[in-house]
Amino acid sequence: MLRLFDKNGRDITNECTQYCDNPACLGEPWCSSWGICKGIAEQPRQEANQMSGSGLEEEYDKLIFQLSQQEECLLLPELGHTLIPELTPPSVNPTPPSILPVLFSPAPPTYQTLSSSSAEKPYKQRFAPPKSEEEVEAARKASMPKKTRKDMEYCMRVWKEWRECRNITAEITTMTKVELNEALCRFVLEMRKKDGSEYPPNTVYHICCGIMRYLRTEGQPDIDFFKDCYFSHFRDVLDSEMKRLRGKGFGSKHCQAEPLTQEEEKLLWEKGQLGQHSGQALVDTMLYMCGTYFALQSGQEHRALRFSPSQIELIEKPGQRAFLRYTEDLSKNHQGGLNGRKSKTKIVTHHENIKNPSRCFVNLYKLYQSKCPKDRPEHAFYLQPLKNPTDECWYNTVPIGHVTLTGTIARMCKKAGIKGYKMNHSLRATAAT
Repeated sequence: MLRLFDKNGRDITNECTQYCDNPACLGEPWCSSWGICKGIAEQPRQEANQMSGSGLEEEYDKLIFQLSQQEECLLLPELGHTLIPELTPPSVNPTPPSILPVLFSPAPPTYQTLSSSSAEKPYKQRFAPPKSEEEVEAARKASMPKKTRKDMEYCMRVWKEWRECRNITAEITTMTKVELNEALCRFVLEMRKKDGSEYPPNTVYHICCGIMRYLRTEGQPDIDFFKDCYFSHFRDVLDSEMKRLRGKGFGSKHCQAEPLTQEEEKLLWEKGQLGQHSGQALVDTMLYMCGTYFALQSGQEHRALRFSPSQIELIEKPGQRAFLRYTEDLSKNHQGGLNGRKSKTKIVTHHENIKNPSRCFVNLYKLYQSKCPKDRPEHAFYLQPLKNPTDECWYNTVPIGHVTLTGTIARMCKKAGIKGYKMNHSLRATAAT
């Protein structure tokens, strides 16, 4: 049923049980809360309608504004009561629209839904401002990792340069599967580097995958070069070309980061690349230990570390050794999102080294925190050292970029005279061994 409220917002549904005997009133209900009795029905309808010009309009507008702040309601737009549907489905038929109080105009009223635009809310909006199509599209594209997007753009750049060289005017998104199959066959056999040399077989396969990914993001989500029967010729050509390149020795060597041995780590301490004697050595030591003990690999993962809210928590309990606890939120292999809902969060702890306090990660972490400025940025953990440090502060408020962080281990090993393919991934390999 519909609930009936008076001008003060009080529920008067049960009080509206009187009906007029005057046939002109069509059996409409009367509300005693409005000071109306059955006798008013004998007055002319025009006299009753003149009440709409009284102070009831102002009271009615106030009531409507109050109700609009609470929930969506149905309004009788003329003047009078407010009808709000009950949440529970009624067991009887609702009051028909023709049975209305005599306070309303004789013209048949219409119902309208009160929206957020019909009454200006005086408090802060719950939701964010409306987003444009450009913002929605930007959010959709942001779901792809940056490195994956760069790889896809490189693959499409190779394709476009080949297409321009062969005077092919058709865009790849407008080609049919038959046309695309024929073009890909020639593309695989003809693609070369800028210096004219041939790509390794895995790179050829990678470029084809990047083209397929581009098509999927541009409105063809079901396209598959490696399962669709329309691309069977392309698969045969790709398989033959990869075998030919492999037979010529392309792609037989892999550059893989080498782990750091205990002797090499000791050499880094002795050569002054690790330690607490300077701001540069201390921040490099933080990166080295975070990578070794927490298995961080890329420069971007190190750049993602924050002061607040920090992924690294120092825990000190009476009678127990202090320790650091690292809780991973995002990493290269765990980006979150829909696919990461059920992935287990990586939590790593590292306890205080009592035997060698000068090389203890916990002690060095506390020292680094104490030497950072009080107004340090919350979104970064590694800060650039000051050229003229003081006893209280060794660093400024400028974060170290991810490119510099990526080359830190290679720089340290080069200065220490350590040979081999050493890079930030070496720290993760060291942690795994």
